[in-house]
Amino acid sequence: MLGTRLCRQVAQRILLTGAGGNLGQDMVVYLQQKYGAANVLATDFSMRKFKWPSATQFKKLDVMDDVAVDKVAGEFKPTRVFHLASIFTESEQDPQKALKVNMEGVKNMLEVAKKYNCSVFFPSTVGAFGPGTPQVPTNLEIMRPITIYGITNIHMELLGEYYHRRYRVDMRSARVPIVNSWQDVSGGTSDFTVNVFFDLFRTNKAVMPVWEDVKMPLIYLPDVLRSLDELMEAPNEKLTARVYTMACVSVTAKEYGDQLLKLFPGAEVSYEPDYRDELVRTWPSATDASVAQRDWGHHLTYDLPAMLKDMYLKIKAKLGK
Repeated sequence: MLGTRLCRQVAQRILLTGAGGNLGQDMVVYLQQKYGAANVLATDFSMRKFKWPSATQFKKLDVMDDVAVDKVAGEFKPTRVFHLASIFTESEQDPQKALKVNMEGVKNMLEVAKKYNCSVFFPSTVGAFGPGTPQVPTNLEIMRPITIYGITNIHMELLGEYYHRRYRVDMRSARVPIVNSWQDVSGGTSDFTVNVFFDLFRTNKAVMPVWEDVKMPLIYLPDVLRSLDELMEAPNEKLTARVYTMACVSVTAKEYGDQLLKLFPGAEVSYEPDYRDELVRTWPSATDASVAQRDWGHHLTYDLPAMLKDMYLKIKAKLGK
């Protein structure tokens, strides 16, 4: 039952920040199911109602408030932190806010990890790469992002590596590709890969805001949740890096659209590029995750057809179709 499951070896105490975000909401449930609700504390700046089990432990927390962060950590005594709180979708609209939240939050959580001797995970993204990066990057490549969120990713990676070298903080991170899920999202550069499903269910028409030839690095949410947990579970002595490039499903917009038409016979998918076309083209078209595969067995279980079929079924059920 939820609340009674423990880690295979040691009972973990897991603190999540940004638990109300697109990744955080599902990460909370995943970790509860594996480690028990009593061992998971969800925190977020927002107090809106989230779709979590009734046993969920929740505290409001501003990650920029170092005193409040230390108080919550001191009371809960985490063995592991998933720091998911950041400004992502609004970063280009309010760069100063993104810089403050993303950079201060990372510093405060590194101080928690240092003081309470717990491991800490920070999500990076393929947005940390840039136009000068090879199209299939490995762990160590040129990283010159052109967005504020990408720049704060670089800051997080370097500061985390510094804390590891200087203070032996067990900081771990992964560069996450474009995440596909069954949640209705908005505001992000790559949200269209999900929202086209909702458009097709509602109107039988969808527009891809990129040209047909744009190649996208995708990953399905279940693979993200499992992989991040596996990274944090990996023995520290087996890790040769603090930041890992994750695997992805590399697909063109046309290939994506053609697969959608198999799920929605008679539907219409068109390609009308806007500013997102240029941004997506600055990201890698694929990734080389061989280092992550070697160090902690990283792999994907969903290819494109399986990913989109599962999304189709889950979104259909969610919309009551």
